[in-house]
Amino acid sequence: MKNSTLWRLVLFPKNLFRLWRSIALYFEKYGMLRGAYRVFHKAASPVFRPTLFKLLRPKGGTLGNAGEGTNPVKVVLPDLLPLQPVDELIVDNTIGGGANDFCLQYVRSLDDAGKTWRLLRFNLLSRHYEVYDSTAEHTWAVRENERGALLRALQESQPRAVMLNNIVSWPDPLGCLAWLTGMAKNVPLTFFVHDFFCLCPTIILLDNSLSFCGLPEDKAICKACLWKNVMAAPYTPADIVRWRSAWLCLLEAAARIHILHASVGEMLVKVYPDLQPKLNLLVPSPLAQLRPLQRCAHQADLPTVIGVIGKIGVHKGALIIKDLLRLLDASRCGSRIVVVGELELNVSSPCLTVTGPYQREHLPELLEWHQVTICLMPSVWPETYSYVMDELMALDVPVVCFDIGAQGAKARAYTQGAVAAAITAESCLEAIDLLESFRRAGGTQEQA
Repeated sequence: MKNSTLWRLVLFPKNLFRLWRSIALYFEKYGMLRGAYRVFHKAASPVFRPTLFKLLRPKGGTLGNAGEGTNPVKVVLPDLLPLQPVDELIVDNTIGGGANDFCLQYVRSLDDAGKTWRLLRFNLLSRHYEVYDSTAEHTWAVRENERGALLRALQESQPRAVMLNNIVSWPDPLGCLAWLTGMAKNVPLTFFVHDFFCLCPTIILLDNSLSFCGLPEDKAICKACLWKNVMAAPYTPADIVRWRSAWLCLLEAAARIHILHASVGEMLVKVYPDLQPKLNLLVPSPLAQLRPLQRCAHQADLPTVIGVIGKIGVHKGALIIKDLLRLLDASRCGSRIVVVGELELNVSSPCLTVTGPYQREHLPELLEWHQVTICLMPSVWPETYSYVMDELMALDVPVVCFDIGAQGAKARAYTQGAVAAAITAESCLEAIDLLESFRRAGGTQEQA
């Protein structure tokens, strides 16, 4: 489809910002448009910024004094911040998701341990740096153009440790990495790997065709991809060598690097071979246990009903779902797909049901109500932990996914799991048919 690029821009408004990013980087490369992002945010904000910020607005309330509630916000100059030494300085963003949830849990653990902390985040919506302090009554906001003075003030406050959680969406990420590297020379710095930002500006390793890149060894491939990749984070350079060099300096200076799954360590070592001794496998706290499905998953006479869990965007496999529906519609086999959650793609098919948002504790009842017989995790990027896979295994339901990342490793170790041979809808359907054949025969994959 020759107009696929236009289709992606229309379907995903965030990509309008990515298009501007590509144009700005081109001009910046030749010295014709310095400060391209600042020009964009000032001149084009009435049109583009509301859409971008709506997409990236964090869910939930504001972090309060002890990780709860809301603190009043005061806009101040960095030199006027009453910064006292704290046990730990935490660096994070505000774009939402599992990494921000982890940061909240980490802050609460420091509170429980009686430690003082300070949290620095960049708010993409307000264009301010936010400073939260465990002992303060206010949240301090510092304007973006005061970043240099703010970082100096935070460094001079002499925290006893630094925790880097996430800097995706931060302006000048290379400058932030240099600042953190300097901090790590004086105090221990701990880095939690929630995504692959330290390997590539695309964060989730999808190339410009929205497929998993596999971390090619040829840097020319990376360079050609980054110039036109709509998934690359804002403010990041298109030079993969420069990007990884900055990250390597930080990673070498870090005292500890925590990963959530062994598959993440394998990918890090592929790019940074000397980091192996610093990697520490840290298993997240388990979620509340879900009960196994009891009614429909093991009945041999039911038609195939494929369950997909979560908010399914492009990186979570929305295009795979679209292709799979095309195959099911053509085969007229009676199989159908139930998305328990949301599908961020406008698809119409008699084989598709989308429930909308749901509460996690109701997941077993929803799957039983829709008579789901097998689940598919269509995520096309190598996830760094995959809570969804944990949920599906707790439900004791057959699962198919791609052989990448944490989800692939967990599926291979699961007695009712299968991995598709390739990242295509056709391969998914083959793996689904294989597991379903065991159900119809009245047995299980483990018995076979």
